[in-house]
Amino acid sequence: MTTMQPSPELAAKAGVLRTAWRGDFGLARTWWLLYFLPNATFYIVASLVPGEPNFLLLYLAILANLAWTSFTLVCVWRASDESKGSEWVWRIAARAGALIGWAAIALIILGLTV
Repeated sequence: MTTMQPSPELAAKAGVLRTAWRGDFGLARTWWLLYFLPNATFYIVASLVPGEPNFLLLYLAILANLAWTSFTLVCVWRASDESKGSEWVWRIAARAGALIGWAAIALIILGLTV
């Protein structure tokens, strides 16, 4: 599996988030480091909070997570554009995951507003 990696000069100038937003961070790194690990950590920590939740803090945390997830799904989609050659399976899987993620976000937002 080969991935297109940004040059160190580009990454240093632009910063990780800007590089990821452009799709230049690499599909695997964008998926695992920016999408999967932060979201898994959020849900694990949220499930471990004892007692009655403070609903204002809970809503703020959910909204922050939705914003981060939306950002990273765009990054994943754009990074899948940069994957070439034998990585076509991962491109399709990443785009399918992004579409499912956006559908889940829409359902969560509908659930929060009902």
